[in-house]
Amino acid sequence: MKTLALYGLILAFFFLSGAHSAKITFTNNCSKTIWPGTLTSDQKPQLSNTGFELLSKASLTLDVQAPWKGRFWARTQCSTNSTNFTCETADCGTGKVACNGTGAIPPASLVEINIADNRGMDYYDVSLVDGFNLPVSVATRGGTGDCKNSSCPADVNAVCPGELQVIGSDGSVLASKSAHSAKITFTNNCPRTICPGTRALDQKPQLSKTGFELASKASLTLDVQAPWKGQFWARTRCSTNSGKFTCETADCSTDQVTCNGNPAIRPASLVEISIAARGGTDFYDVRLVDGFNLPVSVATRGGCKASSCPANVNAVCPAKLKVKGSDGSVLACKSACIAFNQPQYCCTGPYRPPKSCPPTNYSRIFKQQCPQAYSHVTDDQNSSFTCSGAPDYVITFCP
Repeated sequence: MKTLALYGLILAFFFLSGAHSAKITFTNNCSKTIWPGTLTSDQKPQLSNTGFELLSKASLTLDVQAPWKGRFWARTQCSTNSTNFTCETADCGTGKVACNGTGAIPPASLVEINIADNRGMDYYDVSLVDGFNLPVSVATRGGTGDCKNSSCPADVNAVCPGELQVIGSDGSVLASKSAHSAKITFTNNCPRTICPGTRALDQKPQLSKTGFELASKASLTLDVQAPWKGQFWARTRCSTNSGKFTCETADCSTDQVTCNGNPAIRPASLVEISIAARGGTDFYDVRLVDGFNLPVSVATRGGCKASSCPANVNAVCPAKLKVKGSDGSVLACKSACIAFNQPQYCCTGPYRPPKSCPPTNYSRIFKQQCPQAYSHVTDDQNSSFTCSGAPDYVITFCP
């Protein structure tokens, strides 16, 4: 038997006959209720419970089949308002107690565990790369090798610099941000209200807002803890009917303003940003591979080159690609892949890129209107932009 203990959380590995499996037991030694979250990585199956309430001094056990890799954390000061479950620290942005494959929104104290197959070498650690919200430790009992404890028993919040503090409604310090974070500012220069959506990729944590309303000429800024990768877009012509929130373009099908990790329904103009750790090289671009609904640009505040699609592609959209509204106006322009679902347009089957899938007459329309934007899967050299030194970003709709 091998046991890993986290400050208030105890992970026990019981090796069963046949397949290698383990039991992970979480124990809350904190003075208040917490809500642990679990996230599987490397496309391993999610655990049977991805988020749960854990009273002070209580425990809960989950089974894990090896090989397995993932992380654990504790959410604090959680409540349910208007049917949405939220936490003031380490929330996973699903609106529910279960995290359902979504990671903690930084800052959060993390425990990472990699369970090997065939009772091989396991790896485990406490990580404060994404910041801190609760003391935590991980220790083994049994097993073979040098199975030392990894622990963060101190309250980092007590010594957190002011610029890194996350303050609660009562004025107390709830968490400590990591030093490397970026700000992404959304600006709406369109004449009408839009509803931007955000989505983390590659199992990165969702941002504190996954969807919001943005009035004409208004701006909103979100913090992002590096490393992080994700997409952004704007939904248009949104309304609430019979309690359900929907948009005529780029909807994310949650029936809410928040997208909760759901992607945009194509066609949609996308911005993608990959923020590197420790001020490394970031990558960012505007993507029209999934079609177009609004002009958009992404720029850094660090002086690096902007990527922009300022043109209204809808004005030159071929009839077969048009998405029309109830008033007959063109609301969006599909990509040829979306419109026809054929290999030569989707670069699938015998047309897999790069050499066997050249740009088409349809993709060239997007490229002619917005030369800096991705219009085709082979656009890497011309449409991917980089910046180093931990810049902040500005995404402008209707630049």
